[in-house]
Amino acid sequence: MVQATTEAQGPEGSTLKPGEYRVTGKGEVRGVSLFNNTGAITSRGMGPYEVDQSTLGDALVIEQRGGNVDHFEIVPANGEFPPEEEYQSMLDAVAFVDIPLP
Repeated sequence: MVQATTEAQGPEGSTLKPGEYRVTGKGEVRGVSLFNNTGAITSRGMGPYEVDQSTLGDALVIEQRGGNVDHFEIVPANGEFPPEEEYQSMLDAVAFVDIPLP
């Protein structure tokens, strides 16, 4: 289990933005971004949320992506690339829990 993948932009962050779900030229599937940095999230005016990883099911995983060690993405498991509508439906089942700020 990946431990550093709990803070997200919130439930609104699970709605796909144009071009967010795609396959790169290197064949890597890209998905909805998550950040494990409360300060970065709150500085953008968003509240932090924790992803209830039990709601990812077998079809989705959270993986670290890019040069920012605090950047993760929810992507289909096994490198699969289902249609965007199916991916969005899987995202809709993911639960986000509010993280109270001190």
